[in-house]
Amino acid sequence: MPGLVAATGMAMLNAIGTSLVAVTAFGLTTAINYARSGLVAWGLPIGGWAARRLAYHRGALIKVFAALIFVVAAYVLWRSARDLDRPTEPSSSTSSVIIVSLLTVRTA
Repeated sequence: MPGLVAATGMAMLNAIGTSLVAVTAFGLTTAINYARSGLVAWGLPIGGWAARRLAYHRGALIKVFAALIFVVAAYVLWRSARDLDRPTEPSSSTSSVIIVSLLTVRTA
């Protein structure tokens, strides 16, 4: 918004409205295009519906969210433990850093 205000001299309230209209238009166009292409994960709208239903029961949504956090944490720990067993080769960027570091040490 500050860039829009600075570039056009319009009031902040008008810049906010203009930005909102532009983001909505681009978002809807993209969403429709993805939906027509079959690239929409329909689980997200279904999840939103379920969250709305859970929100009416005090604390239920918080408990489900906390359980989801624990599931994601367990998954991350499992992936990390699994990846520890795999040897990794240094990438080219790592090799470049090592070479530059060695050259810096020798010239100093």
